[in-house]
Amino acid sequence: LANDIARGNGETLASLNRMYGCSNHKGIGTALQQKYETIFPSEKVSAVNVNRTINTIIDNKKACI
Repeated sequence: LANDIARGNGETLASLNRMYGCSNHKGIGTALQQKYETIFPSEKVSAVNVNRTINTIIDNKKACI
């Protein structure tokens, strides 16, 4: 997931799009890529925090639209 977010695309992000029901695949990839450092502030960030941050970014940016 981290590698795909860093690139802004990839199979993991495609799966994430499907899970969220997003139709704007490029939008979510770009939004998450721009916030990479926020999502992954360190190598020890927990999966719960990664998930929480991704949810917040998607909700705030309306990236799925």
